[in-house]
Amino acid sequence: VLEIHSDLLDGGSSLEEAAPDSRLIARVTPQRGSFDLKVMVRPLRGGTKSFFPGEGDRIIYDTSGGKRYQVKRDVKQETQALHNLDAVLEDVREGTMTIGLEHFLTLPQAGRNWSWSGRRESP
Repeated sequence: VLEIHSDLLDGGSSLEEAAPDSRLIARVTPQRGSFDLKVMVRPLRGGTKSFFPGEGDRIIYDTSGGKRYQVKRDVKQETQALHNLDAVLEDVREGTMTIGLEHFLTLPQAGRNWSWSGRRESP
C-alpha cells in the first residue's frame, strides 16, 4: 500500500481520517517526597505519537490497531483543556515537572470538573 500526502489531494492524504482525541494525559511517576508529572495528548486514540497540548504538527499520521490514519488535531480544545488544568496546578509546562502531594491529589478532581476527561498513566 502506498501512502500519499499532498495538498493536491482532497483531505491532504490517501489515509483514512480519524477523529482527534484531545483529552489530556497526565503521566505521573512517584519520586521520594514528590511526583514527576508529564502532561500530553495522544491525538489518535490507541496511537503512539504524543504531544504537549497545543504544540507540534496540526495534522499527524499515526498507527492504531495496525492501521495508519491521518488526524487533524483539535488544537483549540487541547489548549483549553491545558488552560483548565493550569488553573489548578499553576504553570503547567512542556516536559516533566515536579509536583508535591497537594497538587497530585487535585488531578482526579480536575478530571471530574472539566470536560477534558483526563487520564492518568503510571509506569
